[in-house]
Amino acid sequence: MKKQVLLLLSLMCFVSSKAQVPILTGLKAGGNISNVSNATNSARTDMYVGGFLSVHFSEGYLLQPELVYSRQGYTPDYDGGKAHDVHLNYLSLMVANKIFFIPNSGLHVVFGPAFDFKLGKTQQSVFNNEVAKFDFGLFGGLGYEFTFGLGVEARFKHGLVDIFGRDKNSSVANKDLIANQVFQLGITYHFNAN
Repeated sequence: MKKQVLLLLSLMCFVSSKAQVPILTGLKAGGNISNVSNATNSARTDMYVGGFLSVHFSEGYLLQPELVYSRQGYTPDYDGGKAHDVHLNYLSLMVANKIFFIPNSGLHVVFGPAFDFKLGKTQQSVFNNEVAKFDFGLFGGLGYEFTFGLGVEARFKHGLVDIFGRDKNSSVANKDLIANQVFQLGITYHFNAN
């Protein structure tokens, strides 16, 4: 997978050097409030950090591929007591579509797909189900970008894949989809934004 990430980054750098549209690089970081759907759990708070390329196709639309390290998870609730946190660390490739509805304003909506690759072993002590190595989800949110490069964004990401890799024919009693859910609030910074 490291080779694929390096290839993607190399391709993005090559495209940015040959493109006829403005392309900016940037960094992003913020907080996660994560949980999973269809289970009795408490949310877990952690962080995310990453980088991106912003391809400005027009004044009202930009495409922003992002590579983000995201620390997620949840805390299972059993018999009124709390168990140990379940730590899920992902390397996420997100493809953000940003639409600016008001000309010359930084206010925008953002949406797109997220391809998450689990990193390392899952730290969990409550049950032995192994978390799947890949997660796919969709995200949406709102943001504002200032003219000097700083921005703020709020996003909600919902997984579309069962995190344990189960399907509807699973022998497990609870056949509901157990998917990642993450609320993200953070800042962005575009380099060379004038």
